[in-house]
Amino acid sequence: MNPLISLLEETISCAEQILSREPGQDDAYIALSERYLSLVESIGGTDSTKLTDAERELFSQRGKTLYELHTRVISQAEAEKASVRDELLGVRKKMQGLRAYLDRLPSRVTVAGKREG
Repeated sequence: MNPLISLLEETISCAEQILSREPGQDDAYIALSERYLSLVESIGGTDSTKLTDAERELFSQRGKTLYELHTRVISQAEAEKASVRDELLGVRKKMQGLRAYLDRLPSRVTVAGKREG
């Protein structure tokens, strides 16, 4: 099999893994996303003029599949980005509340112990 088609198949496989990941696997998601982006970049830099007619047809079909998967991966990434943004806003609000609480602490603390006498 042509190395370009093998690269395309590997990219499709990686996109499918990204789309089928389980929630809570953030580290795996980031690693897969980085791998996917590097594969997509390497496909863009290859020469497809050396393909035979049959390979060109297969490349075209699998390219359409990759395009559909890529659209879904980008949509999922945008949703994840919005989710992270919302979580960060929530953390920021909690942090502001904590700062407001800490700013209202008494300026001095007195310890009343037993008095003798």
